[in-house]
Amino acid sequence: GNGWYRCWIPVTTASSGGALNMIIILNNGSASSYAGDGYSGLYLWGFQLEQGLFPTSYIPTSGSTVTRATEETQIQGSNFTDWYNFDEGTLYYEASVADVAGLSENNISDGTNNNRILWALRSSAARAPYLQRYNSAVGEVYNNTGLADGVASALAIALKDGDIASSLDGGTVATSTADIPKDVDRLQLGMLAVGDSKNAQHIKKFAYYPKRLSNATLQAMTEE
Repeated sequence: GNGWYRCWIPVTTASSGGALNMIIILNNGSASSYAGDGYSGLYLWGFQLEQGLFPTSYIPTSGSTVTRATEETQIQGSNFTDWYNFDEGTLYYEASVADVAGLSENNISDGTNNNRILWALRSSAARAPYLQRYNSAVGEVYNNTGLADGVASALAIALKDGDIASSLDGGTVATSTADIPKDVDRLQLGMLAVGDSKNAQHIKKFAYYPKRLSNATLQAMTEE
């Protein structure tokens, strides 16, 4: 008691359909029907029904269904170049995706899909990273570990010319000898470098280290 609490109830509907009802009942510890004391009570606010595998932040509505606008994060120009190390670095990305067969793109790029470092969580190809320079793939690193919808995964990516590596959920380190794109000026989370991609991902944490961490560290920092 004495505070605001966020509560949620996940429900899996039957394949044959049917009605779903939710009833909230006050209980005094021994009975759900009682006279009360005339002053105790509770406030309920922000009811929300949504389809998905986890609850999202509050979506204001006014009596009708509302579709959430795409949430995207972009750091560009001097706000990016002031801290980004163009010679080497390590990315840490912890997230879950609603549909592992779909899109979950994030990238460091020049604002085009021709010069970018892209990483994504996908069941068919968990790419970490996918490097592209001037419309030509120069390095692809894959970590496939049977990703599932709505299940959080941790991914660490080390970037350095000729020495690229990544580990997903503490798994075997995948490597590439490609060089990293240098003509980049922005970090974009939840979107492609170009286009309005509807990324169904929930990012719990993102961190950047301005040095190439060891392969053993990549595994250790992504283990559960």
